[in-house]
Amino acid sequence: MLRDDYLRAAFPDRHTILGVPLRDYSLGHELLLERIQSPFVVPGVAEVGDLFAALFICSLGYEEAANEINRHDFAEMLSEFTRETLKAASRPANWWNLPTELKAEDAIARFARYVAAAKHGPGMDWRREEGAGEVLTLGSHPLHVIKVTLMAELHFTEREALSLPYALAQWNYVTLFETKGKASIYDRAERVRADNIRQRIAAEFHDYLTAGGDPRTFKASIAWAQN
Repeated sequence: MLRDDYLRAAFPDRHTILGVPLRDYSLGHELLLERIQSPFVVPGVAEVGDLFAALFICSLGYEEAANEINRHDFAEMLSEFTRETLKAASRPANWWNLPTELKAEDAIARFARYVAAAKHGPGMDWRREEGAGEVLTLGSHPLHVIKVTLMAELHFTEREALSLPYALAQWNYVTLFETKGKASIYDRAERVRADNIRQRIAAEFHDYLTAGGDPRTFKASIAWAQN
């Protein structure tokens, strides 16, 4: 439900992975992970090193993390962070190869879920006024568009915009345009469910006609009233 989604965006759940408390995942965290080409946000398969780099970045606020990854000794800092995290978790240095309760794959999957949950914002459809031209296609990075909009329209500073929890930034962005009558918000999960129902009914109708059924007497196995 949209109401519940908004509340989760406004008050994100807390996450701790391998004993590392993570901050609310922000627009800035997403950009920093993109900068280091983390497979958690760009195409690729995440490995152990990717996990610890992502844990390090997301254990800090955006501004502090941005400063840290720009340091000349970032690689050494990350190695020390990895050693200390493993030590605190009482794991041997090669823990990911052992049949322990928490393997690397589990921690990687948990971090991926942390990111996915943080990015679960509302869907948005642009409303086109009669006689209006095509919807403008922007070449800017999507997160830069959100950041600049928050700064220009809602008077966030750049630091505030980039430190905002990811989904809450999305909510602010789409609500701004909804209140101006330029967009409408929809529940992504409900739309997927409705699309699945439509596809199921279409498939049933096709099979019904193929079997020689009369289209006037067709009844789907699932009613629209149920969605």
